[in-house]
Amino acid sequence: MRPAPAHPLHLALGFTVWSAWLVAAYGGLTVGCVLAPPPPADGPINWINGVLGLLTVLTVAGLLYLAWRCARAAVEGDARPSRFVPAVGAVLHGAAAFSTVFTGLPLAVLAPCV
Repeated sequence: MRPAPAHPLHLALGFTVWSAWLVAAYGGLTVGCVLAPPPPADGPINWINGVLGLLTVLTVAGLLYLAWRCARAAVEGDARPSRFVPAVGAVLHGAAAFSTVFTGLPLAVLAPCV
């Protein structure tokens, strides 16, 4: 069950998803480096960065989808109070998507386990 775009849950959902991604990404990086570290000569092109890159892309896509749903609901809202929560939710989801990309860039361009 998905909450409606005007539900107040959207005010906290974006950065909750971002924080869960952050814990999963950097926790997964640590576990991957302990269990099966890639050779340092491979640089950033290895299985750990591939998995973390896929996780980052899926998270950003989900956050952008939620931002789009909220923005669409804010535009289609007929009264001012019913547009506030989706409009703010769209901005917060967009900020969480930007934060995910910005925080995930080092995972994509730096060699892990160094």
